Amino acid sequence: MLKDQDMITDILSFEKFLSTMYHTAVMEAYSDQVRNTLMQAHNDKLNNARKLFTTMSQKGWYQVPLVQQTGNEIRVRPTM
Repeated sequence: MLKDQDMITDILSFEKFLSTMYHTAVMEAYSDQVRNTLMQAHNDKLNNARKLFTTMSQKGWYQVPLVQQTGNEIRVRPTM
């Protein structure tokens, strides 16, 4: 049986995949009606991924690189 962390990680990966597919479809849609429908589906995937990410982050299952801003530069510092 999969642990909760493994299941949520798999679901997040799938949401990311679907988001990429919807993004491509939105970019290539000709009809405004189809494009709007795809945009809503894409936004739904983004919102789902955000909820999963937040849950994983709160449980310590998803480490986010720290961002440092020095002057006009922003640098990403990996967490380890």
